[in-house]
Amino acid sequence: VLLGMAYYGAAQFSDAVKVLKPLPDSDPGNTELRNVLAQSCLKSKDYDCAQEQFRAILEQDPNSTSAHLLMGEALDGLHRTDEAIAALRQGERLAMSIPADDVLAGIVHNQANVALMQHRHDQALVLAERSVALHQSLGSGHGLAVALATLGQIFVQLGDLERAEQVLTRTLEVRSAVQFHETTGAVFDTLELMNEPSLEAR
Repeated sequence: VLLGMAYYGAAQFSDAVKVLKPLPDSDPGNTELRNVLAQSCLKSKDYDCAQEQFRAILEQDPNSTSAHLLMGEALDGLHRTDEAIAALRQGERLAMSIPADDVLAGIVHNQANVALMQHRHDQALVLAERSVALHQSLGSGHGLAVALATLGQIFVQLGDLERAEQVLTRTLEVRSAVQFHETTGAVFDTLELMNEPSLEAR
């Protein structure tokens, strides 16, 4: 367990999955362990594993806001868009009962992701910009980097590559140490996509 946690803390998520994956079977009630495994699966893009573990968490705690929201991300990774949107909205409904600015910032970010999934790019842009503003006011480096990465992807979809590059470059500047591998890969994937001829021709 400690080795798996160490791999997770070092952002070596694939190694964390290898170590932690057998453990929930021997301790099925350990939701903390299962949550670390689920997030490691999600961050290493093993979406089948992630949704399976989040589903098991929700069987034990149906009111887990974070599990619903992260389940939405996993289902989106599997291109199960309708289910992803349903999971995100359920997470939002649960989160709305907690009157906190950080929760509101997360809800707005998830709404931006839902709009992006549904190709409602103008609405996604408004929501993403609001999420960035909320995270900035909170001084949240982790949340701000994630919100900026989403905003950059929206600018790419809108064909505004100059603003996309500015936002994604800023994302690299504000990411946390834990986010380093995950965020860097996602940002550079998007920057590389921006250089494809089909986008440059827009």
